Amino acid sequence: MASIPNRESITKSNVVYAKIVSKTPGRLRLRLDKEFRNYQEIDRLSSMLKECIDINKLRTSIQTGSITIFYSKDHNSFKEIDTFLSEVGVILTETISDQLNREKSVISQQIIHTLSDWNQGVKTATNNRVDLRLIIPISFGMLAIRQLLIKGVMLETIPWYVLAWYAFDSFIKLEYGLQD
Repeated sequence: MASIPNRESITKSNVVYAKIVSKTPGRLRLRLDKEFRNYQEIDRLSSMLKECIDINKLRTSIQTGSITIFYSKDHNSFKEIDTFLSEVGVILTETISDQLNREKSVISQQIIHTLSDWNQGVKTATNNRVDLRLIIPISFGMLAIRQLLIKGVMLETIPWYVLAWYAFDSFIKLEYGLQD
């Protein structure tokens, strides 16, 4: 894989939201959110993909806002392509497993976009070492330890073991639930 564009150059203005429409070994199809379905954005993403990833073929459609990536299973994996897309500011807001034919409310979509922006900012600030999927469980874990030290094992308002469970549960759901 070639070098990735400078992560510091990613700003909120050039973050792109997309959904995975189809994923099979060697082929990935993304659909950009409506606000990003224009020639300039699709051309910019296509150029970066062609320059930085060893792909066999790239097909785009401005009308549907889709980008189909045909890649060699021997040289690339979905995880590598997903990592590259994340590093150049493409945020996948929904994956195939999330598409249970449900409509998201406008407020829900705004919250998802805001949290995605925050997560991208944290990843950029920490040079891709830490993201919100790590910070949230660690925060719950630290609160659990604090409660245990201050209150002991007493069953009071928020027992330490509930916070410990939140730390464990959120880590598992956020980290392992989003993998292939």
